[in-house]
Amino acid sequence: MGKIHLIHCKGGLERDMLVSVPTYAELIKTVEAKGGLFRINAEVYRRSIVRAAHGSYQDYQGTHGLRWNFAQRRFLVCRDKGISKEEALKKVSYEMGHRRSIITLRYLLPTPY
Repeated sequence: MGKIHLIHCKGGLERDMLVSVPTYAELIKTVEAKGGLFRINAEVYRRSIVRAAHGSYQDYQGTHGLRWNFAQRRFLVCRDKGISKEEALKKVSYEMGHRRSIITLRYLLPTPY
């Protein structure tokens, strides 16, 4: 796993994120090509997600559903590995950038869509 440091996250916080080695390698190449800084244009990102949704015959309902899916799937992976509910919740919360596990509980409820 590779560790990347994110700044200007939700609430203005900074955090570290673990990513796969191939993803890390691609990010390093991109950051180096951009002079050491990687930024995401929110509108370009949103349009890409809209196109992907429409291209897969889905209604675009915002990007928050991606976080919802991540939380639910990651929690199940942790539980399948024998991690306790409390520890799995802490792990997923940390990975999502939440400071309190109780916030992540909302993502583990059935999707509102």
